[in-house]
Amino acid sequence: MFYSLSIQLKMLALIFSIFIADEAWAQSVPDETPQVDESLTVTGSKVKSEKLDQSKASVSGSRLGLQLKETPATFEILEHDEILKRGYGSLLEAVESGNGMSGGNPPGAPTVFSTRGFSGDSVSILYNGIRIANPGMSTSPGDTWNLQSIEILKGPASVLHGYGAVGGAVNYISKRPNQEYQQFEGLLAIGSWNKLRVGAGSGGPITDSLSYRVDLSQQNADTYVDDAPYQYQAASTAFLYQLNDEWTLGLEAEVNRNDISSYFGSPLRDNRLDERFLFNNYNVEDNKTLIDAQWLRLKTEWNPSPHFRLQNLAYRYAADRHWKNVEYYSYDATQDKVLASDLIEIKHDQELIGDQLMMTIQHNPFDLANSFLLGLDVSRNNFTHINNSGYSGTFVLNPDNPESVSFESARQELTLPKRNTVDQHTAIFLENRLVVAPELQIVLGARSDSTRIRSKNLNPHTGIDGQPLNALEPGFTKTLEGITGRFGLVSEIIPNLHLFAQHTTAESSPVSLVTLAKRSEDFKLEKSRQSELGIKQSLWKGFDATWSVYQITKQNLVTRDPKDPTRNEQIGQQSSAGMELSWTLRPSRSWLWQGNIAILKASFDRFYAESQGLPVSYKGKKPTHVPEQVVSTWVDYEQGPFATQMGLRYVGERQADNLNSFAYSAYTLLHGALAYRTGNYEVALRGKNLSDQRYIQWGDGGDMALVGEPRSWELSLHTSL
Repeated sequence: MFYSLSIQLKMLALIFSIFIADEAWAQSVPDETPQVDESLTVTGSKVKSEKLDQSKASVSGSRLGLQLKETPATFEILEHDEILKRGYGSLLEAVESGNGMSGGNPPGAPTVFSTRGFSGDSVSILYNGIRIANPGMSTSPGDTWNLQSIEILKGPASVLHGYGAVGGAVNYISKRPNQEYQQFEGLLAIGSWNKLRVGAGSGGPITDSLSYRVDLSQQNADTYVDDAPYQYQAASTAFLYQLNDEWTLGLEAEVNRNDISSYFGSPLRDNRLDERFLFNNYNVEDNKTLIDAQWLRLKTEWNPSPHFRLQNLAYRYAADRHWKNVEYYSYDATQDKVLASDLIEIKHDQELIGDQLMMTIQHNPFDLANSFLLGLDVSRNNFTHINNSGYSGTFVLNPDNPESVSFESARQELTLPKRNTVDQHTAIFLENRLVVAPELQIVLGARSDSTRIRSKNLNPHTGIDGQPLNALEPGFTKTLEGITGRFGLVSEIIPNLHLFAQHTTAESSPVSLVTLAKRSEDFKLEKSRQSELGIKQSLWKGFDATWSVYQITKQNLVTRDPKDPTRNEQIGQQSSAGMELSWTLRPSRSWLWQGNIAILKASFDRFYAESQGLPVSYKGKKPTHVPEQVVSTWVDYEQGPFATQMGLRYVGERQADNLNSFAYSAYTLLHGALAYRTGNYEVALRGKNLSDQRYIQWGDGGDMALVGEPRSWELSLHTSL
């Protein structure tokens, strides 16, 4: 059932009644739970922490604010300092530094990732813990300057973040105010293909009770592909007000404008890259891929005692997106021509409004330290999809010197509002951590999601003569319900050596909920489960490591019916199993070695396609975009004001289609950097892909693929005062 407004109000009353009953009792109970504060209070620190520091607190892996070593999951936190140090200017390259992470920037689905055998919409993208929609149509590439950190949670995460997270979840966290000191940061970088990157930020206390943070950034370049420039712009501000000892208020606002590169890919020849096509742009001359987005978040926190906390987050997100491109290219060897097709113009008008209320109680049942959290999450996602559906139009181009073609001259359908969808979502979630012994704790979680979808069709497909090309489909409503959970154990076998085990479940939609069409309404949620066992250790000073093994199974995939291949059924199943190892070793003040290794096996257990009217089984075939080996490592050496870095990244081959008819080759990238520090300034020269390897970063499984960036250079100046 869908929770109506009256039921939501009753849930709020229940939460407050629990507080009233528990508060007087909790005041008399000593707090014996070692807890990391996840409150709005933010303190500044100029001490750089390592990537795998197990004492870090995670806001994505647990709403209780547990440290990494206390969380029964594989987790990484990439801090702002680490992002700057490695020169990760884009969201893609920053996230790809995570263990087993790979991805791409196809303009039609900007910034998608693959991990643990699953890709695309199976890897959730969060912004300060908030999910906008399925990543394939809601995410955007961008600069990393305005981020405080990037958190990567591996495996199913629906119990924490709702629908979609099967392979994992990526959480972008904005910079927050600190209340200790004034700080100014600046960055200026220039690089290959006229790259320019500028960032500036300032923050600190205004008064004893009010602090702020403001950041501005811009990045633009012509890129390595002809006539495919990009520009990312972002502005963010945050205020933190300590009303008194109990109440804290926070206000955050962000504006982003991303004019994305128009490079949709290069045609393949005999399923391989061809030097003739690599850096040519076959898009139309009046192409457009533009995303404007705004965030507003209001945070309220009440801490009447050390044993009780009430937090509320009210938020609004609005986005306008516009694509106008020819999105598919293939090479015709008989004509020696490139055929360009799929003239697609799409616009999104989206508004997401929501509120999240969480109550945390510290208490000691049976003299055992316990932390309990209960939350309510409500949101309304209003989405209007505007397009020229039909997407007809084809033209022929010279493969070496593509002619200039206008989208408007080749279009055959009008761009009109086609569908409005309103998703009303309600979730109730809880989390509990019980310390049953000094060396053993149990972490439990559960979540119930309910979504009511109202879809209304606005216009039929319409030709340029204004005549409808089909009948207007009727609107419809649909309700989805799902329950997910987590059971986890963490045991400190010996001091600073933690063994963890967990079993988690997830639910996801096989189609986008905000663009749901009537022909796809009769679906059910996909169901996933993961079992994981791992070790987190900080036995020796300067050495942190995480090792884990896992198995994930995803059911209810949409596939052809083996008894009637003309029909689709949700009977498919996909699974993966693998091992991940991450480490940070600092043998001395001068040397640092970081690295990670991911090895997996992924396949379809039950999946069918149709060929010439007959069912074809894909059992045992590998899913697309899934490398079975990913290795990354960095070695740093510092001596006085000088620092050097050398990095290597290996990505194994990936299947181009579900039939596994051909694969994209594995590739190895070599990076390096030289830096000089003096006072509060650092000058750095970085080189990426030093061997200038040609490789496919991401492919669509057909006649084209995105070529990765060739050798490039960047010179930067950073200051922190």
